[in-house]
Amino acid sequence: MVKFLFIKLPLIAWLLVLGSGNTVAKEQESKNKVVEKNALEEITVTARRRSENLQDSPVSVTALSEDFIEQTRSRTFDDFAASVPGMSFVGNSSPENIIVVRGVSTGVMSRDEGSVVGLYIGDVPVNSNRYNPDLRLYDMERIEVLRGPQGTLFGEGSIGGTLRLVPNKPNLMAKEISIEGALSNTNLGANNYEAAGVVNLPIVEGELALRVVGYKVKDSGFVDNIKLGQNNVGENNTVGGRISLAYAPSEYVLVTVWVLHQDSDADGRAQFDPGLGELKQSREYPEKLNDEFTLANVTVGWDFGAYALESSTAYFDREVVNFRDITPLVSSPLWLDDLKTFESFIQEIRLSSNVGLFNNRLDWQVGMFYSKGEEFYRQDAVAESFAGGGDLLDSDNDLDRQQLAFFGEFDWKISDKLTFTTGLRWFDMEKDGLSIDGGALSGVSAGQPKKVAVTNFAEDGFIPKFRVSYEPSKDLLLFAVASRGFREGGPTGTGVPPDPNTGASPPTQFDADGVRNYELGFKSSWLDNRLIFNGTAYYIDFEDIQTSFLRSDGHTFTINADRAESIGLELELRSILGDGLELFVSASHVDSTLTGDQKAPGDGKSGDRIPGVPEVTFSAGLSYTRPVFDSMTGFANLNFQHVGDSYNGFSSATGTRGRIPADKQPAYQIGNLSLGIETSSGMQVSAFLENILDERAVLFFNRFVGDVRINTIRPRTAGISFKKTF
Repeated sequence: MVKFLFIKLPLIAWLLVLGSGNTVAKEQESKNKVVEKNALEEITVTARRRSENLQDSPVSVTALSEDFIEQTRSRTFDDFAASVPGMSFVGNSSPENIIVVRGVSTGVMSRDEGSVVGLYIGDVPVNSNRYNPDLRLYDMERIEVLRGPQGTLFGEGSIGGTLRLVPNKPNLMAKEISIEGALSNTNLGANNYEAAGVVNLPIVEGELALRVVGYKVKDSGFVDNIKLGQNNVGENNTVGGRISLAYAPSEYVLVTVWVLHQDSDADGRAQFDPGLGELKQSREYPEKLNDEFTLANVTVGWDFGAYALESSTAYFDREVVNFRDITPLVSSPLWLDDLKTFESFIQEIRLSSNVGLFNNRLDWQVGMFYSKGEEFYRQDAVAESFAGGGDLLDSDNDLDRQQLAFFGEFDWKISDKLTFTTGLRWFDMEKDGLSIDGGALSGVSAGQPKKVAVTNFAEDGFIPKFRVSYEPSKDLLLFAVASRGFREGGPTGTGVPPDPNTGASPPTQFDADGVRNYELGFKSSWLDNRLIFNGTAYYIDFEDIQTSFLRSDGHTFTINADRAESIGLELELRSILGDGLELFVSASHVDSTLTGDQKAPGDGKSGDRIPGVPEVTFSAGLSYTRPVFDSMTGFANLNFQHVGDSYNGFSSATGTRGRIPADKQPAYQIGNLSLGIETSSGMQVSAFLENILDERAVLFFNRFVGDVRINTIRPRTAGISFKKTF
């Protein structure tokens, strides 16, 4: 049935599109707003924590609109990453993907070091040092990707950039109801489905509104485990939703409350062993993965005329359960059970000007940020064939974190065209840890007491930023930025025994690292805003890089490399090519390499490329709409993504301790196509084809436990989708 519908739908749609006469098209041209566009859509962003037009913001930011998200069927991070210049990721399988911006990366795995890219849902930071939540992108207003250090306004961890997922807010004025779904089939896999719905109800028009979003998704697996006789390993089932309430007791006050929850279950990892044939693996145990999180946020905004005050209070709770087969590590059946829990409270208060001081020459904003959280990480390694079975590793780790920060940013309008900006953030953070480790893999023999370690790490400092922007005309904006980014150090190596090969003890802590970023950028509009062309060139000096080191016995800890630099160029173009035809292009080139030898026990050498960072990424897309009948519009979307090659280690592959040179992860290309029709009554039906070329991209060449495991993308997937708006 799926294949029949997939063949039949585009034939019907495009017979209608191509067969409709010019007379019908002309009669509908003035009526059909979907097709008629005299200028590109203006996108509002809050990259500087205030609403402004994307083209008026002197910041290297890409904004993906709700329309773009829907047109490209972007449902997860993997779907849109290559559409953002300068952004890439190390594909360790969600939620272990490592997000990279501008080549600022810690390598292909993460242990104790924090994220290099700040991840926000709304105004709430949710990134962690290992597992980034992969929120399904339903009912999203936009996605913002801020490139370069964002430490002044977004804090510690945003040394490469900041990724913001901005959900739609309740609409106080209008009722909205929509349902959507999709059914598809993956080559060498099975059927997939998704269903979602949105209801927005103004309970008291203009004053109180409720918005409810729900979704359920099944993505089939496509790798066969020949050892256990399991087909289509990697099936993922996700259910989630969001409830939000907006209350405006007056035109000067807005209170927004929302709660988001998502639960994802995977029955294995979509990794294949290249020596076993196409999309085959051999595992002794199912590698199940569960990721469940809840995020609650209360935002209160007051408009006092000359200035505005906003308070954001949030609570985040998350649990990740991760089973891994690490049999090759000891040449005997062995599985690793990881449990990680997160719990945090976040409070931020911002005060900003609506009317600048000194005759509107000085715009300003100041704020306070506070967070307090607890992380618990447990690892159990169980080998049934060892004497008596039981745990070879029994490790419990608690980490309490606390941070207080004050920040400010000031825009001084020297003239109507020239603005100077300075920003500063002061932070004070502390980590208190307790680890209890037992088992032979921790160097604790049977009958011996477990090892106990208590750690404390504290850090404080300042993060500055400077920017000059010049607007010679309303269609051209030039800017130059000098900024810094900082990432805290911390304890590491607790419970890790001496190296069995060298006898060297692991480090007990790693130092803070940081970046210095310098960039020149421009934003330009042409042909009465029918063409937009933006670009940025940058240089980044990355000091004391934190990287995870994986020993040959499977133990990991965090060390500091020497220095690295990233030199790059980012370009974006959007254009209306003709009636109903739009083009978007993004491209980036980055040269990200070590400029000094990695400190022992690392083996990186000066000149080595930073692992997991492609030099070139390119994305292009065409969107076409055309009226076909009195109340019907046909549309087509085609997009193409190219991701350049990268490596899975510095001089040697991560985890091989110099025995195997770093593997090159080849460049790959992905093409996607959708065709459909939309009626004036709010019904939309389309057919789609994803990964048109059926590419077997090597997202990550994994040698962590002694064998070879390749993470790849979903094979060619064909399907149909519908959406009805009431």
